[in-house]
Amino acid sequence: MGLRFVHAGAQSPAKADFDDHLKFGVDGIRLAICFFLKAGLLILERHRVALARPDSFVVVSIDAPTDLDALAALHRLIPGKVHIHLGWVTPLEKKASGPALMHSKVCLTCRKDARRLWVGSHNLSASAMGGANIEAALVYDIAVPDEVIDDAEQHLDECRRTAELFDPGRLQEYKQLQASKAGAIGIQAPVLVLHAEEVHKLGDLPAVIHVRLPTVDFDAQTKTDSTVHLFVHPPGTLRASPVITSAVRRYSGRIIEDNRTEHHPDGGSASTMRMATHWLEFGQVPVLVAPNSSSSRPVTQAAILLNVLEPRADEFLYSLTVSRAKAEVSATLGRGRRESTPSDLVQFFTDRSKVEDQLIFAPREHIREAGRVKVYEGTPIPERFTRNVERTREQHGPRPVERERTSRRRVEMDVVQEKADQPMSPYFFKSSFRVLTDDADID
Repeated sequence: MGLRFVHAGAQSPAKADFDDHLKFGVDGIRLAICFFLKAGLLILERHRVALARPDSFVVVSIDAPTDLDALAALHRLIPGKVHIHLGWVTPLEKKASGPALMHSKVCLTCRKDARRLWVGSHNLSASAMGGANIEAALVYDIAVPDEVIDDAEQHLDECRRTAELFDPGRLQEYKQLQASKAGAIGIQAPVLVLHAEEVHKLGDLPAVIHVRLPTVDFDAQTKTDSTVHLFVHPPGTLRASPVITSAVRRYSGRIIEDNRTEHHPDGGSASTMRMATHWLEFGQVPVLVAPNSSSSRPVTQAAILLNVLEPRADEFLYSLTVSRAKAEVSATLGRGRRESTPSDLVQFFTDRSKVEDQLIFAPREHIREAGRVKVYEGTPIPERFTRNVERTREQHGPRPVERERTSRRRVEMDVVQEKADQPMSPYFFKSSFRVLTDDADID
């Protein structure tokens, strides 16, 4: 029996030591390594005969910086011996770089009745094996049977069992899974969105709307030159309908004046905005009324010049936050398993990653593109997107696989409703991003 530490010199190159370790495995090499780069191919290719033995295999994590082209080249050298570990959708540690992955660096080599075990920090990269990184390993020599070797074999078998045989026909999909990148969706542009009931008829354009805000909560949203989309609803319908119906009209314009009034806590001026054709008053909901028809005392006010009646009211879904389509990997819940974790560490994992003191291991499967739109509860939205709200509510934990990604781009849109911080917020908010209702790429 022998036990050796690699290396006392913390930045000593390990390539020669690892090469000797592989040379020992004339009857088989079993390797689980997290990251595999082109330098790893250079190291392994000279041991292709041993790696092709019946009991040999290599397991590599899909996660970056693994070089998938180099892994495909290794497959061509030893077909049927390379396994790729896709990791899991969950568990996911809060504020971590990604979900759980196979992070092992274990290599067991076999010669007759002898075994040599390498366990360390080295990945198969030039930085790890060439001495650029500070790395360390233990090398253990023993004649079997031995409990340590038995446990190592079990570990390696588990790595292989939870991986899949590398399929060169899926190389592009592997690259998509690794990259997890997708393009922007929708229109990235700020707009002030208003919904109001039409008590006083809004007729000919241009029109000037005197916005009379009773609180300071919307001061930051009424800046001069801001783009405005105003939705006009029939009286008595705004709170009753969460959908933009055919009876709703949409106008566009901009803020041409804003100021604090003399009633503002920080002081202001007593402007009356005499050019206004309508007043926008705030009760239970915003309402368009005739000028000088109210005795309310606004603390902040603005003038909106409306100059366009848009052909469609339901053209857009407005989001409170900026969004991009994000490539995500999906999981089939029935294939998952649960494993216990220390109770004091559970708090550091995301909610969908855990059940009480157990972590949910949901294996990665296929890629999907997903977008997320956040709206207030109570904000009217295009009818098309009501199903997206319901679908999002029904999702708990990792999303199940519905289909594999096809060549045609399809973005699965999640519409998330959140409670408003102010009663008026669903009808008066700043949107930084909006999605076209008729976008054929959005599901």
